[in-house]
Amino acid sequence: MLTHVCQRFQPVGHGTFFTGIVSDDSSKGFSWVYDCGSRRPSHVVPLVGRLNTWGDLPQELDVLVISHFDVDHVNGIRELLKSRRVKRMVLPFMDIGQQLENVMELLDDEENTEENGSEGLLDAVLLQLVPVRWLAANGFEDNVGELMFVQSGGPAEEGENIEPFPDSGGNESDRVAVSEEYVLSTRGAEIERASVRLVEDSARRRAGTFPVELTFFNSMGSDLFETDDSGQRLSRLSQKTVKELRDQLATILSDLGMDQPEQAVGSASVDWRGKLREFYDGHFGGDGHHRNNISLCLMIRPLGKELRQCKFFKEHEPMSSAGVSSHGGLLLLGDLGIDQNRFAELKAHFGHKRWSSLSAIQVPHHGSQHSWATGTAKMFGDLTFVHCAPGDKKLPHPSVERDLQGNGTVHIATYKVGVELDYHF
Repeated sequence: MLTHVCQRFQPVGHGTFFTGIVSDDSSKGFSWVYDCGSRRPSHVVPLVGRLNTWGDLPQELDVLVISHFDVDHVNGIRELLKSRRVKRMVLPFMDIGQQLENVMELLDDEENTEENGSEGLLDAVLLQLVPVRWLAANGFEDNVGELMFVQSGGPAEEGENIEPFPDSGGNESDRVAVSEEYVLSTRGAEIERASVRLVEDSARRRAGTFPVELTFFNSMGSDLFETDDSGQRLSRLSQKTVKELRDQLATILSDLGMDQPEQAVGSASVDWRGKLREFYDGHFGGDGHHRNNISLCLMIRPLGKELRQCKFFKEHEPMSSAGVSSHGGLLLLGDLGIDQNRFAELKAHFGHKRWSSLSAIQVPHHGSQHSWATGTAKMFGDLTFVHCAPGDKKLPHPSVERDLQGNGTVHIATYKVGVELDYHF
């Protein structure tokens, strides 16, 4: 019996909305989504609606991965959750300093506000800082089985025995551990009901019963803390403990009404940006430039051989085919900045066997020159490179395009045409 894999970079231009499903001729399959957003919210929302109409995605998704919380990666999630249930929402684990630095980076990007408005920007901030409350306030509390936070760990596991994703339900000790760094919600009842799981990115998972492996990578990101003689972590400027910071942040969010996303539109008239920036600068120091290089990466690898082009799945949106190699491995990089050091870190994490299986790479950050060092394409070698970008004069950046010339094939998922990687084995 053939195993069919359908993977598509949906046509959202400057953003990322990647969908995948694996199935055979007799079962309902296993599905995943990696990010759901676009710099043009008026583009991604109707697209999600069309996918609902055509039945391209099942009513219950097995995995929804959020690589990071830039607006152009998350502003379609609300629409996605309106029409379906998600067994597990997978998020990058960050300490409270990294969360706030990521928020500062969002605030530094003026185009985020221009394209999405203050409300769209605020929504992305709340999803990151108070995810449990965000789900409850939007009526999605029963739509998501659990929140799974992936933290940086050791090298990815090897061996033939690959465990499936655990059943939804979370873990009490994991919920406590995550709550030490995240506000999650300022309402105790919601936290008590929340299903939360904390895992290391060394763990790989099987796509249900199918011979497809999913493996994560979460970079360490910035370290904004110092450690005193007793081993306690203190903010580098104010010398406050993590608990003190978390409690202060919870109070600020509550005072601004930001812990209640259903009422947070009113907070848009309050200087919530200034309050959060003042909090960050007071505890960690402000330098006017923030670059939190955290993106939860995902490698999807078929465990079968003799991959062949597949036409099992119907096409509704315009798609260009990226073809298929004998390996089929795909690495999704979000907005992770790639240079020689990061490349070596990725390669060491995934290990030789997985790395040798790669056939396609998502070029990070929509082809930005700030996330792709010259010479990176040569390090990856003769692969298929996919941009999620508008395809205009700005993105992909000309320097990135030059670097990719002569190194494999290049495809762009624009606002009009997506990119498909379908195969069976």
